[in-house]
Amino acid sequence: MASKNKNKDVSQIGLQHPAFKVGKTELLNWVNDFYSTNYKKIEEMCDGFIYVQILDSIYPNDDVPLKKAKSTYKTEGEYIKNWKLVQDVLTKHGVKKDPKVGLVIQGKFQDNLAWLQWMKHFFDETYQGEPYDAVARRNGKKSGAGAKVYQKSSPRKKEKKIKPKSFKKTVKTKSTGKEKKSDVGLIPDSGNEQKKVDCLEKERNFYFSKLREIEVLCQMEDQSWANFVLEGKEISNKEEIWNEARKKFKEEITNILYQTDQSGEFQQPEVHDEGDQYEETF
Repeated sequence: MASKNKNKDVSQIGLQHPAFKVGKTELLNWVNDFYSTNYKKIEEMCDGFIYVQILDSIYPNDDVPLKKAKSTYKTEGEYIKNWKLVQDVLTKHGVKKDPKVGLVIQGKFQDNLAWLQWMKHFFDETYQGEPYDAVARRNGKKSGAGAKVYQKSSPRKKEKKIKPKSFKKTVKTKSTGKEKKSDVGLIPDSGNEQKKVDCLEKERNFYFSKLREIEVLCQMEDQSWANFVLEGKEISNKEEIWNEARKKFKEEITNILYQTDQSGEFQQPEVHDEGDQYEETF
């Protein structure tokens, strides 16, 4: 079956995308119902196992290594094995999305919520409607009689909002006898104000995530950081090892600091002039 969005990179969405407004209850219901699981909290998914299975349902004929994933891991170090599978599948399909594993595996709610919100969006855009038997697949079998087909709920129609009008009343001043207009019954544009608040909250979260990533890097033990940097490299000289580690650390910090919101989602809501077409006189 052909991809739903053949010419669109559905993985690249900004922080103000509706996907990041989906609540935890809806997300938990989706995971538990479709994948026959019993998660109580989103943080419990930090081991990465369920995400390997979600990708298995998105790419059912692509041999996602679900057999290699385990839900019995107990430590952050072991969780990385599942997340490596997640990253390998995404890379294989050209999906440029960093799950920020260093943050997610710590089990913090906000980091795990953001990742699950993105994954739900990616699932909605790429799932082809193939019947999927989550229990059978976890047991290494093909989808059988217990297979389910996920039915995406229809989006609610947005109610047309009526913009409040600013009425102006003409009155005469005692001193000059000239007429002037005064505002009567001004109603604040609460909808536009809310957009401004939402924009500021998303921007705050964007910069807070930078601080969290830097905090995680700073908390890594020296030896663990060196092992991470030197993975796949053959350097025996101790001085060269630490020089390489320091260089990599600086690069990581710089990349985090200068990472931008490439989607351009941080846009100031449109502000209407009070003297525009909504002004009426009487």
